[in-house]
Amino acid sequence: METSQQKYLLLGSLYTAQYLPIGFYDQALPVLLRQQGYSLKTINLVYLLALPWMLKFLWSPIVDSYGFHRWGHYRGWIIVLESLLVSIVVAIAIVDLRQNFPLLLITFFAICLISATQDVATDALGVQFLKPHERGMGNGIQNAANFFGAILGGGLMLILLDRWGWTISFLLMAIALALPLVFVLPHREKSVKPTGKGLPNFKAIADFFYRPQIKTWLLVLFVYQMGSSMASAMLKPFLVDIGLSLQDIGSLNSLVGYTSGLIGSLVGGLLLNYWGYKRGLINFALFNAIGVACLLIPASIAKDLSIIYLVVALHQFTVGMATTVMMALMMSQSRLETAGTDYTLQTSLQTIGGIGAIVVGGAIADGLGYTNFFGLCTLVCLLGVFLCFKLSTWHSFWQGVR
Repeated sequence: METSQQKYLLLGSLYTAQYLPIGFYDQALPVLLRQQGYSLKTINLVYLLALPWMLKFLWSPIVDSYGFHRWGHYRGWIIVLESLLVSIVVAIAIVDLRQNFPLLLITFFAICLISATQDVATDALGVQFLKPHERGMGNGIQNAANFFGAILGGGLMLILLDRWGWTISFLLMAIALALPLVFVLPHREKSVKPTGKGLPNFKAIADFFYRPQIKTWLLVLFVYQMGSSMASAMLKPFLVDIGLSLQDIGSLNSLVGYTSGLIGSLVGGLLLNYWGYKRGLINFALFNAIGVACLLIPASIAKDLSIIYLVVALHQFTVGMATTVMMALMMSQSRLETAGTDYTLQTSLQTIGGIGAIVVGGAIADGLGYTNFFGLCTLVCLLGVFLCFKLSTWHSFWQGVR
């Protein structure tokens, strides 16, 4: 039987690997394309690569229904998909695609599709083998690994590309993607009962929405981090407009921001074990609102660089804590027989809410100005706090949460 530490190591390695490509396309790829002379309009096409991560719930029933019985249901998916990722990245290392933009986009879309599908299987595996008392720390490590993968795939890959070139950098990425297999191969997965008679159980998607008291939880999911998502999206143009250099902005977003989010995730996991889910949900929502409200300081009072560093670090720290409790609660609301579908539905709803808020926020930010806009983001966060208080009164929801 695996110890808690072995489970955490397995999940941490998998989530780090899955977010390596996300960090690359979000941070490194736009920089490389700009250096090649591509227009900003063309570079924006890069963000279409995120579509599989928003829509993965559509094929999550396939992951739940079909498996590799000899290798383990979800373990088999992970081995096959991880091997595919490594093979594609090795091919990218051999063939420099920077001069072939369409093929570059197609290749990285395939990587995002594979990693998003693997995320469904990894989430389901976590739901299956993490015991209730392990979920706080387990999801803290999961979220910290996401930040760590983004750091490696974004900032570190840019440094490696600058120093060692295309081939060596991507071969190193392939090695990093292959490392989780060292922990996956010895893992022995518990058997999973298929959800249908040999067919994908797409009905599981509809069934999820008819569960008792689920509507309030879905509303919390949709709103909980909406305010912080809006604030984070406008933070980058704000830093540009106050005259910070590209080096300072890169350091703030990647080094300070992601590292603070990583630490916040781990601290959130520890506090969640101490407070419990109900108290943790409310407290972290309140901390998240405070983190966003602190952005009002550089927006309206002080634009000193040291204060900006401190505020950005605090903001991302609270985001890391808030994300950890949401991940743990999403696991608690996922049925073992449809774990991939249930968990993915919840994460997709949260992603759609965040991206929708970013789009709306971007449309109104010009008219409001940064101070009023960050104030609005704080109010949206407080709405999330109110909904958490409301959810805390629904005893039937918390009966299945341990």
